[in-house]
Amino acid sequence: MFKKILKWLGIVLLIIIGLFVLIAVYSGYQQSKYEKTAIPYIKEIVPLISKWNPQEIKPYFTSEALANVSDEDLEKMFNW
Repeated sequence: MFKKILKWLGIVLLIIIGLFVLIAVYSGYQQSKYEKTAIPYIKEIVPLISKWNPQEIKPYFTSEALANVSDEDLEKMFNW
């Protein structure tokens, strides 16, 4: 009886450990997708944003964002 309980407890523990390993592998795989696209973009754009010059940032905005914001509003936003 005691051996059966220990056996099932071991099986449950192995399943939990396996799930944690699978989650770690999957999250590592998800992060690797962004290493070639998002990380270089962030390294390029963050120094530009930190200069607070709207004319340097403007080319990086999407066309939808530029259509909704006037130049005056953009200047106000960066001056705040």
